[in-house]
Amino acid sequence: MKKKPLAIKKLEKFILMMTTTLLDSFLSDDADKRIAKENLRKIRTKLQQAAQETSLVVLQLETEKPDKYEIISGWIVGKKIGKEQVVIKIQNDQQQIRILSLMMIKKVSILSPKGKNDKLEK
Repeated sequence: MKKKPLAIKKLEKFILMMTTTLLDSFLSDDADKRIAKENLRKIRTKLQQAAQETSLVVLQLETEKPDKYEIISGWIVGKKIGKEQVVIKIQNDQQQIRILSLMMIKKVSILSPKGKNDKLEK
């Protein structure tokens, strides 16, 4: 049996490594997109619930700086949440509204309006 030249062996290893790397990145991108889409759906559902109940929402927003977040609170304007954006009336300044991309929202907390006492389940 003849031995392959060293250059051909290196080329085979390189091609194999690149193929597996490309395949892995392609598959992980699909998984990442699926997870992001599911998170977006959950956020939209929570915001829709808050809009229907006219509840106060507290939102944790992603900023341009990594590991830095902005927190805002207010009420959702309207009863429907758009596919990409939501309009919030700021709690501290009733005259100010903000249009936020749903992609910026990392966490949603809902505070029920006064008079609605939810029973705690044990």
